[in-house]
Amino acid sequence: MVPSPVGKRVLVVAAKGATTAYNKAGKTITQFRSRLPGGHQKSSVYTILDCIMDAKKTFYCLDVLAWNGMDMSANPFDFRQYMLSSKLKESPEISLSSKQFPFELDGLLYYHSGVVYEAGQSPLVGWLKPWMLPEILNVTVPE
Repeated sequence: MVPSPVGKRVLVVAAKGATTAYNKAGKTITQFRSRLPGGHQKSSVYTILDCIMDAKKTFYCLDVLAWNGMDMSANPFDFRQYMLSSKLKESPEISLSSKQFPFELDGLLYYHSGVVYEAGQSPLVGWLKPWMLPEILNVTVPE
């Protein structure tokens, strides 16, 4: 389960000294320098992240497709989550992550632990809006 904030789904690509966020249609939303591998200096490495970008241009990472030139998209979801968590812990200058989720919740993404990353829809990924949680999971959602 991955809590998701209100915002736009973006693909973040850090390569060749720049970090670029693309929308679902592939259009550039924003470009900047970052501390991600490939995003702050001219190098041959790249990093690709599946993120949500909120109105303040804060990025919330949902998944990692590549890190420091290593393609992870063919690995199962649970491995990608472990690698993402490990890499962000190794790089505190990148991550300001919190387990408290201080954002407005848009919904919860559920991934089958063995699913590999593929573009498009998949029956191995589910989505629940906050109003669905009490009925489906018998869980109350704080306001």
